[in-house]
Amino acid sequence: MSKQELRVELEALLQLSKPNISSDAFETTLKSISPSFDWHFFLERAIATNLAGYLLPYPELAEKYYPVSVLTKIKSYQQRIQLHSIQLLDLLHEIVLLLEHKQISYAVLKGCAGLIAGTYDFKKRQISDIDILIDPNKIQDVFNLLQEHHFTVENAVYKSVWHQKEQIEHAPIQAYKNGLSVDIHTRLFRKDSGYQISTHEILQHITRVQFNQLSVRVMHPNEAVLFNTLHIHKHLYFNSLFKFGGLYDLQFVDFEALEELSGKWKARTQLHQMKALWYSWQKRAYDQTFLGRTASYALSQKPVPVAMKFIILYRRLILTPLQITHPKHYFYSLFPNKAYLNKHYGKGPYLFIWLKRIGKLFGF
Repeated sequence: MSKQELRVELEALLQLSKPNISSDAFETTLKSISPSFDWHFFLERAIATNLAGYLLPYPELAEKYYPVSVLTKIKSYQQRIQLHSIQLLDLLHEIVLLLEHKQISYAVLKGCAGLIAGTYDFKKRQISDIDILIDPNKIQDVFNLLQEHHFTVENAVYKSVWHQKEQIEHAPIQAYKNGLSVDIHTRLFRKDSGYQISTHEILQHITRVQFNQLSVRVMHPNEAVLFNTLHIHKHLYFNSLFKFGGLYDLQFVDFEALEELSGKWKARTQLHQMKALWYSWQKRAYDQTFLGRTASYALSQKPVPVAMKFIILYRRLILTPLQITHPKHYFYSLFPNKAYLNKHYGKGPYLFIWLKRIGKLFGF
């Protein structure tokens, strides 16, 4: 998909939400909008992609040029994500107090870490949930601790006992309270991701930020930025659960400063792919990279072409040496246990849910 194939509304959305856009560029883009511009489509995609929060960099110009109904809905969106972020941070405060009291090593990750560090703007960056990295040896202690304080706590459900041992999930505990979600990580990525990242080293290298009269542990800045970049890469590379607004986190990345660390983590290729994506998008060359094309389809909500689907499917199916040689991987990947199917694809008879899974696997 080239930039010429993006609808004019999507081009305008990317320009008006562009990080650090000047007031002149913002006004010029708004002035160029024609009477035939589909504001309904513009607004729908802005909210669906989480870019709506970035659409009011100059409120006085927005008041002047946006239709009243559009401006009202953008402001409403900003108020909603701001309130949600405040609720998440209130819950985070409670969790941090519990972990500190029990002297459990941890680091706040991703969106909430960016909020308390002042990197993200409450009205711009939508945060979905709380992510916390803990010492893997304390996983049962944390599970019990959260349960004791009235969280609903669940363990990750694996395809099989074999997968539970060999394909350890990065966030094996999910907790819920007051309608809010918490992911408890014991590693940054799944065991079979190929990255060489030590949870122990991450937790030994944390820094602290002040938040609500608490000293909260977060990842070292370079490690946090590289992790966030690789996290975006994962969702784009596999075209799975990609949140378009997360792409704007790349504005905070100094790619050259991450070269050494990315080599240590065995993540240099992925870092270079994200650098190429970000730089090409700054030039509005949206189709210059495969990841860029994938992001373009997410932006427009158009189906990914068949050829790209097969490439992405191949990526999802690529195996580690252990998986290649172990028959249990093949059998349980094709026929996972019923608990796994019910967790991820809904409840019902095994065959019905299994067919639903197969359809989603090949249909994306």
